[in-house]
Amino acid sequence: MDYVCDNGGSWLEQANVLPVAFAQVREDARLDYEVARSLGEGARVAMVASGGCTVALLAGLANVAYLHFVDANPAQLALTRLKLRLLETAGPEERLAVLGHAPHLGRAARLADELAALDLPRDALGPIPVLSRIGPDHAGRFEFLFAALREALHGCMQPLDVLLSLGDPARQADRVAPQTNLGQ
Repeated sequence: MDYVCDNGGSWLEQANVLPVAFAQVREDARLDYEVARSLGEGARVAMVASGGCTVALLAGLANVAYLHFVDANPAQLALTRLKLRLLETAGPEERLAVLGHAPHLGRAARLADELAALDLPRDALGPIPVLSRIGPDHAGRFEFLFAALREALHGCMQPLDVLLSLGDPARQADRVAPQTNLGQ
């Protein structure tokens, strides 16, 4: 797996050292966006920080006067604060690169600067070598899980696509029977 921490071991052991659980929000942020947009001027919004994606989206709404985000995990709060700061300090292409969606040669230094500006420790989001290599949006425990799943399922993509396209549960069951590749 490309997302290797320096602790060796399985992907699970590697992911275990990461403080961020979810680096990206996979729920539909448009629902929260539409609800917040419908609140009218001076809206006050409270929400879970999670990966910070929805918070960053709602921060751009003109009618939201106050946006309060909470999370039991301090690393999730740090990631959310980073994403909000990047909205203020970087354009879209730079944000994508810093977060790991495009190459960025100076990612380690940029992250160190941004975290320092937020008065956060350098390792608030995880080990700097990992963050600089893959970006904060790929350095969550669930992102490691998804990477491991992609790797494990790599040779099964066509059969999985067929399985998921079927609407009949009986036909789906046939595709995952013990004697099939997907059933093993």
